[in-house]
Amino acid sequence: MSDAHEAILGPPWAVDFTLLAREAREGLPPHVQAMYDDVLFEIITARNPYVNDVALPMRSSRPLGPHYAEFDGARGWFEFTFVRRAVDPQIVVYELFWQ
Repeated sequence: MSDAHEAILGPPWAVDFTLLAREAREGLPPHVQAMYDDVLFEIITARNPYVNDVALPMRSSRPLGPHYAEFDGARGWFEFTFVRRAVDPQIVVYELFWQ
């Protein structure tokens, strides 16, 4: 990939949230919100978010399906997908859980 192309497609990736995921994040205690935000930041600033090139516990049961990332020692996780778009790939967070 050329440097010019990388500049257009490089991080940070656009991110969007479902209303349910946004409300769940807002309901977290502040210190837990910070942990979640740190993990999400790692994902959206990865050079290639379509592959796990970040040191995070991410997994997917289907190659093109949803991915899951854990935070707070696996007490919390969130589900997200990658929306492949030519100019602006996007990460969509669908669900967030913390106990």
